[in-house]
Amino acid sequence: MEQRFVLLLVCLWSFMAVAEPVAWDGTAKSWLTRGSEHFQIHYPQGEQYEETALHALDLAETVHKQLIPFFGTVPATKTQLVLVDDFDISNGWATFSPFPQIRLFSSPPQDINGLENNDEWMAALIRHEYVHILHMEMARGIPANGRKVFGRLPFFFPHALTPPLFIEGLAVYFETNPTLGIGRLQSNFYEMQMRAEVRSGEFDELGEAVASLREWPYGKHYLYGAYFIDYLVRTYGEQQLQRYLQQYSKQILPYIMQNDVARTVFGKNFAQLWDDFRKDMLVRFAADPEQTYVEGRSIADSGFRTLATTVLGDRLFVNYANDQDRAELRVYPIDSNAQAADGDFLTYTKGITDLDVNAEGVIAASRRISYSSGRLENDIFIWQNSDWTRLTSEQRLRKVRWLPEGELLVASRMVAGISELYLLNLSGEMSLLWRGVAGDVLGDFDVSPDGLSIAASIKRPDQGWNLELFSIADHVWTPLTNSLSIESAPEYTPDGSLLFTADYDGVFNIYLRTSEGDVSQITQVESGAFSPRWRDGSVVYQQYTVTGYQLREIPMLSALPPALTVTDVPIGMHNYPNPVLISANSSDAEPYSPLKTVRPYYWLPAWEITDTNSRVGLQTGGMDALGRHMYSLLLLRDVKQDVWEGSAFYSYDPRWTLSWDRSHSYRFPFSEVLDPIVIRDDTVRGERNYLLRGIEDQLSLSAGLSYSNKSLVRAPEDITIVGPRDLSQGLAGLALTFDNRETYLQSTGVGWGHKIEIVAETNDLLESAYKGEQYQADWQYSFNIAGRHSLTLSAAGGWADDTAGTFILGGLPPQEDLQRFGRDELSLSGYQQGAAIGHFYDRERIKFSAWLGRIEDNWDVWPIGAGDVSLSLYAESGAAWFRGQDRKALPAVGMELSIEALIGYRLILPIKAGVAYGIDDTLGETQTYLRTAWYY
Repeated sequence: MEQRFVLLLVCLWSFMAVAEPVAWDGTAKSWLTRGSEHFQIHYPQGEQYEETALHALDLAETVHKQLIPFFGTVPATKTQLVLVDDFDISNGWATFSPFPQIRLFSSPPQDINGLENNDEWMAALIRHEYVHILHMEMARGIPANGRKVFGRLPFFFPHALTPPLFIEGLAVYFETNPTLGIGRLQSNFYEMQMRAEVRSGEFDELGEAVASLREWPYGKHYLYGAYFIDYLVRTYGEQQLQRYLQQYSKQILPYIMQNDVARTVFGKNFAQLWDDFRKDMLVRFAADPEQTYVEGRSIADSGFRTLATTVLGDRLFVNYANDQDRAELRVYPIDSNAQAADGDFLTYTKGITDLDVNAEGVIAASRRISYSSGRLENDIFIWQNSDWTRLTSEQRLRKVRWLPEGELLVASRMVAGISELYLLNLSGEMSLLWRGVAGDVLGDFDVSPDGLSIAASIKRPDQGWNLELFSIADHVWTPLTNSLSIESAPEYTPDGSLLFTADYDGVFNIYLRTSEGDVSQITQVESGAFSPRWRDGSVVYQQYTVTGYQLREIPMLSALPPALTVTDVPIGMHNYPNPVLISANSSDAEPYSPLKTVRPYYWLPAWEITDTNSRVGLQTGGMDALGRHMYSLLLLRDVKQDVWEGSAFYSYDPRWTLSWDRSHSYRFPFSEVLDPIVIRDDTVRGERNYLLRGIEDQLSLSAGLSYSNKSLVRAPEDITIVGPRDLSQGLAGLALTFDNRETYLQSTGVGWGHKIEIVAETNDLLESAYKGEQYQADWQYSFNIAGRHSLTLSAAGGWADDTAGTFILGGLPPQEDLQRFGRDELSLSGYQQGAAIGHFYDRERIKFSAWLGRIEDNWDVWPIGAGDVSLSLYAESGAAWFRGQDRKALPAVGMELSIEALIGYRLILPIKAGVAYGIDDTLGETQTYLRTAWYY
């Protein structure tokens, strides 16, 4: 069915709703539910999750009591908490649609990224996400009454229609506790990032911070937003911030009223407030002209986005990932006189988060793999003899180190939020070394040169991050440090000393701790120094910059000023108070039921009025708390033509989808004065994806069906209809797909990889006017081009029995149906639809896309901005023919300019202007077009 009913509110709903089902093949066989006064929590069955769920309810009720005095609005329904253990990353999310819900990732942060500065992960996570819920729920006047009539539509949630800069900034502000020194606004990592932004001389304008898409640092709307909200509170007071939120809560034109409300409350619009904020940051983070710095020489000539490094002798191995090219494993030989370079290529990589190498040059790597089930988990791989071998499967091992003899590995993992250490042999067999308790968080670690102990950065319950020593033989931990600072990334030197990162003076630097306990400072950097590696008498480390992390190297003989050489480590214990202040009085656990949350939560009017139609109707939809059941329904009545139309869609996680569409077309045989011939088109499609999976879920088998029926509804009395009044086609088939394509944040199009798909369908299993089989095959390959450009080759072909349906070529993309099954119309630029028809077809394309530049600006707080600009050049050729006919190729060329429009701060709308030229003298034509495509 053509999408005729494109309304602003529909678009808003589509990009605000979060549709992320829990993983379907996790270890939990069933889910349980508990409730409290203001929350329900859903969690996998199991003792380890039961304890976390009960604790999360206590935390949530405590946070609710603490935050309600500021926000003043209680959600109309209980907030749904879902505890998941599907990801080897630290994250979470919250949304108001279609009901207030929070997803809690049970995995606490192990690395220094701003999130490490917490008293307890679950407490920090719930507080941050519940701020979003209470913030979004704020509504007065027309927005509040509108919810009572139309349900939970985004238009009636004014604070959802504001920049993420304000939304995330407010949550980071409230997650921070200056008294306890926790939260990102108390984090030396966040301070480092803002210091770098200020001193770079490229402090973001307001519009640039609002349009936070791809510029480094990633997630800068959190960074700038947090400091901006903090500035407003420091300057005007928390009561004025509260007043602004309350005033904005009643706006019926929320996007455009932000500056008016700001002027009313603060006396200035946001552009003026941002200018004052920028001046405040320039003073606060101004460089000290008397400060001297000790930094190493640059090794690599470009900034990395993600880094994993290891050293063997004088060779530095680096997983090079810049988010615009295919990731590579490179080696940098030592050369003190060399300029910064790119290193020597060893092999391509994907998803590597940790590296270590043994004395024989065998590399162990932890790789993060994204599965079709929705899980994101790490496993260990070995690189030897120029080839990768998978050592473990779905074991979630995140960090890895060789024992000195090079035959055994030590690896860490986290399951249900509990840290563990394992001993691992080269057959992949695992034996447990240590399992922590709730609140123990194991970070980076290293094995001592004698192989008897492990030095690790570890966070104990109610404490901060310290270094401890683990005896492999006795399984006993011994504290090495006891400080109020963050100590991380221990690395042994050959003599048994420890290199590590710490923020003793408020800046992360590299330190050396001898076996006697003496600590010396190795670097004195302006931003921050991380992840030290010992390389043949020098220290390689990663230094944060405004363009990414930069590899640097400093000889151990480089002397710091005498006063800084030996460091007095600040001694102390945090002893954070228990974050639970009240008991949730939770209900008994009961089996999870989707029926309690899956009801419709909104309805939206839809209409279209043309010369021939007057359609009116409504749309609704919903999902359950686990996100497994999702559906939408659109019903329309064409009052002029006296017919019903509509569409329905249902999915059960990514595996099952079912859709129905009904539309009508109208033919006026003589003139539009007469009644039209009315033809109804009903289509039903269903798919069962991932019947079989393999090769890290890059290979999959799917089944599908497609049934369509065109029927004559009515015709004028003086019109004689010749032929059948109904024409149906029912196809059922299988599709085998291999897809290892990679897309990169900084690159246009697909960055690299293959997609191969073979579809076989038959007309003989469902009612159909056609008989026999039809087959289609599609191949695409994208080359790894250096930089932000892409080049893709593709070829497709199909063949069908003489009694089956035909393939139709012609028209601009996306003329073809994008689903796998029931596809019979395929685009061919430069030609009209139906330019070629037959039981056989082929089509070939080559497309080059060049990244032209980046705007990334919203120009103040207006809900319209721009992102990347790119140009594509393409050539294609296609043909369709019947058995016994000659194949006639129809070639074409074209070009397309694409500018990303940013709508409503979140929705990326590529606006594409293009021209296509069909080269064939008879059928070819010049087609110009301006079109858009929605995605978020």
